[in-house]
Amino acid sequence: MRILHLISSSGFFGAENVVLELAIGMEGVRGHEAVVGVFKNEQAVHLELADECEKNGIETAIFPCRGKIDIRAVLSLRAFLKERDIGCVHCHGYKADIYGRLATSGLDTLRIATCHNWLDAQSKMKVYGFLDRWFLKGYDKVVAVSEEVKEKVLDGGVNPERVCLVRNGIRLDRFGEAERRQASRERLGIGEEAVVIGTVGRLSEEKGHRTLLRAARTILESHPEVVFLLIGDGPLKEVLEREFDSPAIVFAGVRSDVADLYTSMDIFVLPSLTEGLPMVLLEAMASGLPVVATAVGEVPAVMNGDCGILVEPDDEGSLRRALAALVEAPEERRALGEAGLRRVKEGFGSGRMIDSYLRIYEGKRLNDSH
Repeated sequence: MRILHLISSSGFFGAENVVLELAIGMEGVRGHEAVVGVFKNEQAVHLELADECEKNGIETAIFPCRGKIDIRAVLSLRAFLKERDIGCVHCHGYKADIYGRLATSGLDTLRIATCHNWLDAQSKMKVYGFLDRWFLKGYDKVVAVSEEVKEKVLDGGVNPERVCLVRNGIRLDRFGEAERRQASRERLGIGEEAVVIGTVGRLSEEKGHRTLLRAARTILESHPEVVFLLIGDGPLKEVLEREFDSPAIVFAGVRSDVADLYTSMDIFVLPSLTEGLPMVLLEAMASGLPVVATAVGEVPAVMNGDCGILVEPDDEGSLRRALAALVEAPEERRALGEAGLRRVKEGFGSGRMIDSYLRIYEGKRLNDSH
């Protein structure tokens, strides 16, 4: 069966990582073929996922989109589905959910949607959240990446028999090669003596970077050896760069070498206000990094109490104290990093995730996957 993964991308973040892992992992498995479809949005062009797919030999399709609801994009997608004999459309995110459902109307096409997280607490997202919930009712299977997201799907009125939980997974062999540390730091202009506290993610309000950077100011007063590394782009990038201008705070932007850059870090921090199951958390743990993270979404279940330190979201004081404690305790950092690596190896490899999705595509009963 030919499967089209469809996404409207804002960079290369968690959902894009999942799409890439699935496309690579299922290519040729049990006769399936993966194609990745990316909307080329007129106002914000982000084709990083398409570039990564090309590097890995995965076929891509670009669908130009000229507005919030572009009927030409719907028709173009529908024509592609027919021309390429797509047997399954697997949508990732509210825009893909809406366009995928419209384009498959009347077609004998399997419809799968993965809900990575919902961000419709913001007023401008509420309409999209409402539409997403409505269109998801027409999908054959709706996959949530965390218990919290699953509850939101069910509260949205989707038939419980069509809803399942599949936690994210990663390819472990991409991470953790310590010999890349020096080269990574040199590319970033960071000295070997620095203690690097890093984070990866979209620079937007829900990711909690303001709280992190307020804590960073205080930490830097007593720990001048610390460097804060923020990898990613987003609507807050220029604002944060102006507000927190410091040589000890590095805004690295969008990078194609993120797997390498984890090796430049000593501590990983995830200050998010909301999450599903963040791929960056799994990647950091697979890189052997100790983690300080907010207790949101599936984060506490992943960390399992022994892989790092949990703090409450938007709590600058707790975040500051947790990070400062690890800066001063290299042996504890090492122990937490080793525990996190064991945890990811035991429960969050990509093979388990891919097998769960293959069972969905093939119509087999799927109990909630760990």
